[in-house]
Formats: sequence, C-alpha cells, structure tokens
Amino acid sequence: MAEPKQQSRSRKGCLICKRRHIKCDEQGPPCANCRVRNLGCFYTEVAESKDSSEEPSAAPASTASRRLELELFHQWSTDTYRSLIFDGDDETVWREAIPHLALDFDYLLNAIFAISALHISSMSTSARSKTYQMAALEYQNLAITAFRDLDLRCTSEASHSMCAFSMIQLVLTVAFASYLDGATKESSILDDLTVLFNLLEGTTSIIASARTSLLNGPLGTFVRQSSHTQAGPLSPNAQLAFEKLRMLRDEEYTALSASASSTLDAASTYESTSNAIDKLEICFGLRSGNKLVVCFRWFATLDAVFVKRIDNLDPLALLVTMHWAVLLANIGKEKWWARSSGKALVAEISGILSGQRWEWLPIISFVHREVGLPASLE
Repeated sequence: MAEPKQQSRSRKGCLICKRRHIKCDEQGPPCANCRVRNLGCFYTEVAESKDSSEEPSAAPASTASRRLELELFHQWSTDTYRSLIFDGDDETVWREAIPHLALDFDYLLNAIFAISALHISSMSTSARSKTYQMAALEYQNLAITAFRDLDLRCTSEASHSMCAFSMIQLVLTVAFASYLDGATKESSILDDLTVLFNLLEGTTSIIASARTSLLNGPLGTFVRQSSHTQAGPLSPNAQLAFEKLRMLRDEEYTALSASASSTLDAASTYESTSNAIDKLEICFGLRSGNKLVVCFRWFATLDAVFVKRIDNLDPLALLVTMHWAVLLANIGKEKWWARSSGKALVAEISGILSGQRWEWLPIISFVHREVGLPASLE
C-alpha cells in the first residue's frame, strides 16, 4: 500500500492566524484576517530570501535563535519548572526528567520553550515583554504543529511525553488568557479551552492504555493523583451548588425527553452532563496533591458531547464549566500563570449567561464569591 502523502503546510503565516489555526493569506502585516478583525498582525522573520528554494535548509540554526533557546532552557531549569510544582511534589521530575525526555520529542521541547518565554514576558517591562510574547506564540505554534504531525503510537516514552505536553498546554492556554496584551490576544479563554480539547482529543485513551508504564515512570505520582476517587467533604455552600447543578440537569433531561424538535439526544446529554458534574465534584473534594493535576483531570475526562455544548455556548454546560473556574482561581493564588484566569473565565461566562432564569442567580453568585468577584450580578 502506498504511503499517504504528507500535507504541505506553509510556515509563513502571521502569528495570530497560527494561534487561531486558520489559513493566513501571508500578505501582511496586516493580513486579511487581522485587518477584518482589527487585530495586531505579527510575523516572525523568515531566514531565507524570496529567491531561495522551498527545500528546508540543512544549515544550523542562527546564532540568535540558538541563544534564545539556551536562554529559555536555562529559564525553565532554574525557575519556570516550579510553575508546575506544588507542595509535596518531587522537583526533579519537572526540572530534570521532563527536559531530558523533551530532547527526543520536539513538540514537548517547543512547549517548554513557549511557557518559559511567556514566563519571562510576565516579569518584563513592556517592550521586552512583547518580544517574549511573540517568542511564546511562535514556539507554541511549533509545538502544536509537531504534535499534530505525530504518529501516535503507544510507546512508553511517547506516553510520558504526551502526558507532560498535555499538562504544559493547559498551563499555556490559561496563561495566554492573562498575559497576552490586547493587540495580540484574539480569542477568549473559553475559545482556547475548546481548541485545546480538540488538540488533545485521542491522547487520553493512549495515555490510559500506558498507565502501567506511566505509574513506573517520572510522572507516576501525578498519574496516581489523577485517579483518586476518595475526596473529602465539601463545604455546605459547595454541596448546595452541586445539588442545584444536578437539579438543573434533571430538568434539562425532562425537557429534552418531551421535546420533538430538540437536536440533542436526551439520554446521551444526561449521561455527558452527569459525568462532568460527578467528576468535578470529586475535584472539589480533593484536599491534597498537585492542584494542576486536580484541575487537569476534570478537563481530560470531558467527552466530545459536553465540549461541543461548551463550544455552542449551551447554558448548563457553561454553568458547570464556571464551577471549574473556581479550581483555576485557587491555583492563581500560588502560580503566576493562573493569576487572574479563574476570575476572567467566570466573568466571561457570566456575561454570556446574563438574563438566564432567576433561579440560576444563587448558584452563579456562589461561584462569584469563590473567585473574588462581586456576588451581585446587577
């Protein structure tokens, strides 16, 4: 059987189109997409001249790019790796084992470069910050492109790298919501989360099939934490919130079952929503362990039905997701990359849900109080 032809991808589009994963006309700045949306349009410098061949160059990377990557690798190994560390974690996993693994997987290495560049940007003055923002966007694009081109085979090393990559990509998605300036940021955190789910769809089953290998590897502690089902009791207010979510789920099921015109299947919608609520309640009750793992485990267990409802701005799916933002807000008390993301996600969803049934106001007010927003929605 003939091998399938590799699809040719242009690398010359602007950074904004690359981040949005849409085709760029490459005629900018500004390109047509950025001109229509009134966005800042940015390109990276292209090493070859217009007369050069389209064949990839065998020449080594430029001194400038090598110097930048050395700086970013140093930034990771001395500081940024701590962004994924919480009390009780083994620091050597993210400081030593993951970077060593990244030497064999370009998508993971570029993800490390991207988060390190964004970390530098978050600590820099305006002009310097912009430079590292652009570097973070470019390295994230390189990471995503390499990951999409990956032949997903369940080897031990691949499962470790995919697991680490998935966690770093969640961090990047959340961090970009807080640290890209207005001219560069062209999408919402809600949009970015659905894009991330679509990117990682399929890797969860691969990682699950390699569970034994993962348990015996550097990420073993995190894998064990991701499967904990014994959670502590919730606060009275949180208990009440989840009771109301289940009540709304039941009301939705009754309405869908009675509707002849609904495009949603009542049984599959009920099952999908129940899974999202049940798993989120467990995450709320977990009192120890890596908070990133707790946050990631809910996101990783969502099914395509529920994510599509988020993408379609379905009110109940958004209300459940709003509660997940509480977990993000708790991380933001400790980590730079989640500084204001939980609050931003709650504010974004609250704006979409504005005008919903008055019975929803108490449960939305609960989330507002948890993330530090005014409880009143007026």
